[in-house]
Amino acid sequence: MKKKNNELQQPSFPFQRVQVKKIVWIIVAVVWTITCASESILAQIGGGTLRGLITETRITTELITITDSLGQAQPRAVRKRLSIPLVGAKVQLKNTSYGALADAEGFYIIRGIPRGTYDVVFSAEGYKTQLFKNISIKNDTITEIDMILDPIASEANEITVTANRYEQRLQELSLSVSILRPEFFIERNSVSLDDALRHVSGVNVLNSNVSIRGSSGVSLGVGSRVQLLIDNIPFLSPDDGSARWDAFPVDFISRVEVIKGASSSLYGSAGIGGAINVVTKNEFSTRTSLLTYGGVFDNPSFGIWRWSERPRAQAGVELSHAQTFGRLSVYGSLTRRIDDGYRENFDFRRWRFFTKSAYQFSDAAALSLVANYAEEERGSSLFWQNIDNALRDGMSTPLRLSSTNLIIAPTLNWKLSRTVDMIVRGRTNRTSFQDTDGQNSTAAQYGVDVQTSATLAKGFTLTGGVETSYSTVQANIFGNNTSVTFAAYLQGDLPLLNTLVLSYGARYDGQSVNSETIVGRLNPRAGLNWTIGQYSSFRTTIGAAFRNPTISERFLTTQTGFLQVQPNPTLKPESSVSYELGYLFSYSRPIELFSSFSLTSLTIDIAGFVNNYENLIEVRPTASGAFSFQNVTSAQIPGYELSASMNFNQRLLRLSLSYTHTNPIDRTLNEWLKYRSRRLFYATIEANYDVLSLEWNYRFVSRADAVDRELSLIVADGARLVDAHVSDVRAGVKFPLGALEMAANVIVRNVLNYNYVEQPGILAPIRHYILQLRAAL
Repeated sequence: MKKKNNELQQPSFPFQRVQVKKIVWIIVAVVWTITCASESILAQIGGGTLRGLITETRITTELITITDSLGQAQPRAVRKRLSIPLVGAKVQLKNTSYGALADAEGFYIIRGIPRGTYDVVFSAEGYKTQLFKNISIKNDTITEIDMILDPIASEANEITVTANRYEQRLQELSLSVSILRPEFFIERNSVSLDDALRHVSGVNVLNSNVSIRGSSGVSLGVGSRVQLLIDNIPFLSPDDGSARWDAFPVDFISRVEVIKGASSSLYGSAGIGGAINVVTKNEFSTRTSLLTYGGVFDNPSFGIWRWSERPRAQAGVELSHAQTFGRLSVYGSLTRRIDDGYRENFDFRRWRFFTKSAYQFSDAAALSLVANYAEEERGSSLFWQNIDNALRDGMSTPLRLSSTNLIIAPTLNWKLSRTVDMIVRGRTNRTSFQDTDGQNSTAAQYGVDVQTSATLAKGFTLTGGVETSYSTVQANIFGNNTSVTFAAYLQGDLPLLNTLVLSYGARYDGQSVNSETIVGRLNPRAGLNWTIGQYSSFRTTIGAAFRNPTISERFLTTQTGFLQVQPNPTLKPESSVSYELGYLFSYSRPIELFSSFSLTSLTIDIAGFVNNYENLIEVRPTASGAFSFQNVTSAQIPGYELSASMNFNQRLLRLSLSYTHTNPIDRTLNEWLKYRSRRLFYATIEANYDVLSLEWNYRFVSRADAVDRELSLIVADGARLVDAHVSDVRAGVKFPLGALEMAANVIVRNVLNYNYVEQPGILAPIRHYILQLRAAL
């Protein structure tokens, strides 16, 4: 029987693939050589050692039998004080890369600490963080500190975030922040951060465009309204302003902070809808890890949609290692991912090398460096053919694309005095791409941010700084362009009463494109946080934000199949003003519901908000019949957000729920704002017993009430939108294998094979199965 040849031809690229891979391996070899050399050199420098035990105290009651004076046996309750090791508790020398985790006996040890005076932080999930100040470390001397940690009364009062550019507790903030823990996306095999963000309250993802509280609709891959930061360093692409959500290995992320609402007073342009800060780990205990996975997409729901004779598979491997050599700490990971794509011409092949290193000059100064290199080859299917061919590429000629990305970000932390800290952050972000139509772009951005924080009195903190960047773009679709930006900012937190804190600040940003007149804007913000007892806090904030149009939005000239886009150099910046009132309740003491079953923590967050936008940039048709980016509308998005999380018997059962309701109004046309989902409901249930775990995730996203009529005429069946009901399930096990820590997860995404779209003409991922294996030594 003659085999049908309906597979899409995937041409190769003359993009110096071999040379690029050689560069990657050269970088790996150089880093490894330097590391090995450092081990022998720095080992001779010596240093001090910090060690001890971390435990908790539990009071138990035991019935014993005693004999009274008459010889009668009498029961008596006796209280006993037990010392229980806290396995996995963390010890960290503050503002350094020196740290350790407690073992099964609660023992920790940190070697090779440079001579000096340090503050030592002891922490564990579910326990109060303890800070030991002014610990003197001497060379060739062992310092011992045993620590007893107490269970916390409020989890939110222990979670530390950097949303205001310095460390604060979550309960002290005047703005809404959600925290995404690394365990969530590691165990779900979220290889890209935007996949995990789909489960964060108030966040909706349209294809790869992240929208917070309705800030974004369909953007065609350019002009993010959410700022992406790595350790408070902005890293949107210099040419099209897009975010690279897979630029970091998940096993070296400490947490992800999702800051909601206007954030330009802190992080400048693109913070109009919010900001997402990826905080990497500062702990380099010797550890080698391997993560590998493989999966396959199921057949589509309808036979008419099937376009491939063979199964569409996906696979990946990530190898990483961390180690400390005297004053130098190094982490590195190498990642390879392959995906055949469930849609025609939607496959990809990716390489990524990521490293973070830290060098401790003294107890007052440390230098860290984050570097990432990635290359990708992929298909570029923009839309389907039509609803009957929903998985077929709508382009008459398949478009293929190759891209590279290089990130280098050094950070100097310098403690000027006991009350003043300075941070200098540098960044280099280079991107390039080329497709089979000959379209290409090479862009680079260089920037520096100098920040100083001072504690002037108890609880009164000032943070200020200056920032500048230079960008250059050379492209046959954008032209040759340059951009210079500069900014100055000041943020203060002033206690008005013992429980009432005023947070205020402002940032001025200026930009000049191609030596044009500087366009500047001042963005102020003010907020209040009122803490009520140990468990509750009210917050309110008002802030302004803006977004400069990207190079691609102003100067893009392209013809992609049936879609022609013309430049619009006269684009103005978008702006917004946001208001919010919120309440946070967090309680973390056991409440016995019935025998041997207790509610051990409860967190409830309620927020009401109004976001006003002016000069929103959208794609609109021109008089010639083409499209361009235009300032078309003003909008108002009022809404509310409810979220709750509960833990029963610590980790035995976990439940989280969130609901977001918005009314996105286009005030120019007096109709619904296009491509916004008004209702979002997310739920997660996780059960853990011994080494086993089960998890169910559910997402409901309501269909958009308004679509772009012109775009719907170009994209066949582009107005076919439905509510999304998506369920994912996971079963996992953790077990030791000799000296290895092993974990395995079986994951089924979109288990009901529900058909929906996140962006017009793009069917969302169909059901697929994944087996993930992890090993650590």
